[in-house]
Amino acid sequence: MALLTIQDLSLLVVEPSSMQQRLISKLCEELGVPHVDFVLKGQDALDAVAQLQPDVILSALYLEDMDSDRLLRELRRTEGDAHIPFILLSSETRFDRLDPLRQAGVAAILKKPFTFDELRKVLEHALLHIQQDELVLEHFDPEHLRVLIVDDSSMARKHIRHMLTDMGMRIFQEAENGLEGMNLFTQQEFDLVVTDLNMPAMDGDELVRHIRHSERSFVPILMVTSEQNQARLAAIQQEGVSAICDKPFELGPMRQALKQMLS
Repeated sequence: MALLTIQDLSLLVVEPSSMQQRLISKLCEELGVPHVDFVLKGQDALDAVAQLQPDVILSALYLEDMDSDRLLRELRRTEGDAHIPFILLSSETRFDRLDPLRQAGVAAILKKPFTFDELRKVLEHALLHIQQDELVLEHFDPEHLRVLIVDDSSMARKHIRHMLTDMGMRIFQEAENGLEGMNLFTQQEFDLVVTDLNMPAMDGDELVRHIRHSERSFVPILMVTSEQNQARLAAIQQEGVSAICDKPFELGPMRQALKQMLS
């Protein structure tokens, strides 16, 4: 099957500003994107997704009837729409405002004002999500790997599971915090642990310490987090985490990290 390009994409843009609509329309025309539809409200977007079936959704943060984090959660609840890459268009920089979108599985955050090259880059990133191939591993068949996903956000767990399923993995157990994850890890065999950092009851760094001091200390651990504190992240690496990936997920680095850990 031929690989898709930006010129094959259909976009749904949720943007109440007419000025931003004109800018996006102009940049998409320059990129050669053939199908771009605009809506103003979140509910209009939900209605349009069923009708238009876009490849990618781009949305402003603040909409008249709902914020984009609610729009993303609604899309993620619908099985048929959960796979659509969702790109946030916003000048917002506050961690507490953007983190709910990171947790819900936003594919990228494109900061306003953005350029032709920045839009091209996030659309190329969306193509990776759309055309994801199964991992090819030297010693393992991905569908036989037993994966433990630990995250207090059900949306984040669903998004992680969806991404790993696209890579060929099929066997999952889930936990809502590090304590649940530790108990599952103690009771069952796992080949890979994917964990968040900041969780109630027990954080991800405590879970990492538990695993690294257990009889199965060799199990690879991928940490996915929106944590920005570099000192804390460095400390977690010292604890023995196999790799750290940011939220929103950079799919290329995530695939490469998994391939290295599982090889």
